[in-house]
Amino acid sequence: MGKYHYQIEKQETKTSGIVDLVKVKKTSSGGKKPLKVSTRDLLLGFIDEQRQFNKQVIVRLDNVEDILKRHDKILEHHDQIFKRNNLK
Repeated sequence: MGKYHYQIEKQETKTSGIVDLVKVKKTSSGGKKPLKVSTRDLLLGFIDEQRQFNKQVIVRLDNVEDILKRHDKILEHHDQIFKRNNLK
């Protein structure tokens, strides 16, 4: 026996609290149950996503580290210029 979806045809009025329901359509499930996803599969999927995210974070941190190294070189160069010109 199938499930039925109902739509409200007439809402309650000021004088009565009656709501008429009209059968709209029969929903079909096709007789098949949805596939179950095991907890193990969910965890493995989460772990894979986390690994990919971690790889992206590592790449970004490497980029930041490279930028900081370049800035350190620039600062050392400026320090040398200041020392050479007796500016402090």
